[in-house]
Amino acid sequence: MKKLVCCIVIFLQSFFCFSQPNPKLDSLKKVLAKLPVEGKSFASDTMRVRVLCEMGDNSNNRDSILIFYKSAIVISEKNNFLEGSLKVNLKFDAYYSEQPLRRLEYLMKALAISESLKDFQNQIAITLKIKSRFGGLDDYKNSLKYALQHSELCKKYGTERQYILSLNNIGIAYFGLKDYKNSLKYYELCRLLNQKFKSNQIENVALINIAKVKVIEKKYDEALLNLKKAIKIDDGFDDRIPFVANEIAKIYLNQGNLNQALIYAKMSENSNKSKDIETKLYISKTLHEVYKKRGDVRLAYLYLENYSNIKLREDSIKNSKLVNFITLDYKNQKQTQEITNLNIENQEKQNRNNLLLLGVLASFMAIGIILFFYNSLRNKNTLINFQKSEIEDLNK
Repeated sequence: MKKLVCCIVIFLQSFFCFSQPNPKLDSLKKVLAKLPVEGKSFASDTMRVRVLCEMGDNSNNRDSILIFYKSAIVISEKNNFLEGSLKVNLKFDAYYSEQPLRRLEYLMKALAISESLKDFQNQIAITLKIKSRFGGLDDYKNSLKYALQHSELCKKYGTERQYILSLNNIGIAYFGLKDYKNSLKYYELCRLLNQKFKSNQIENVALINIAKVKVIEKKYDEALLNLKKAIKIDDGFDDRIPFVANEIAKIYLNQGNLNQALIYAKMSENSNKSKDIETKLYISKTLHEVYKKRGDVRLAYLYLENYSNIKLREDSIKNSKLVNFITLDYKNQKQTQEITNLNIENQEKQNRNNLLLLGVLASFMAIGIILFFYNSLRNKNTLINFQKSEIEDLNK
């Protein structure tokens, strides 16, 4: 294992030679170089893990980042440094941002470690992430499971704010399962408890989510009442007005009130300052539907074209990232295999050297034994000859 880490460090140095100037990374590189060799002490190895993680955080090269983190996890696992393993698994979760299944793999590992450490704050954060990852995969059964676990942790070890928001997360999971009765129950409980806490953000989240359930139940007037309250509450989010105005526009569309639908759809478009692709997508889609129902073919086509172009660009970016990840995984697998092969060759060479050394030692031992017996035999012969000489002298 020590040779494997050394090979990785040598490989890392090749990246430094061709990388762009990075003062922070260069500084960390010097810190790493001053540390005792890997395996010298637990304290120095844990420091090495922290430095490698920080190097990954400050690198702009995805190949380098992955190798920094892999080096850190190898050292952590070798030393049973659970805090280090937990930290690196969370780094991997962020690194694989476009691969939800891979993220779940590392989050599950991180959760198991945090449970071993009884690290309740990390358990709160990790269960929330796992809940969100399952939700993103439309696996709302598991999403609900971890939402409930997260809420229980928040109630025992978290803040009041975390617990109130955890109820909203349970409502989201039930909404995904189409259990609107339970969904509404948790949203309303979230809003009720917030009357004491008085958070604008929590209030808006609850109002918007309650409105979504009301739309499903076709209670459009109640939904509009909640959304019009939400649009007036400053919750600190830049996308509040674009998002809420778009939701109001969709309700007016369902009611057939095209004039109000257009007013709020344009409000959504004009107030949107976000570069977020998803925001642009839903605004373009709503405006397309409004103009289509109004019979304005030109504008309906214009927003449909805009929607299609954004969608194509988004899909292209996602596909490009996926290809990059696949290529990167292949390259890293190949590098790992090369390092493994080199390690095997070194081990075989070491084994041959050990056998040769054993052979030499065995030869010396054999020679020593032969010399010992030879000297012993010679001494006995000398004694016998001396005794024979004494006998002969006595006989004379």
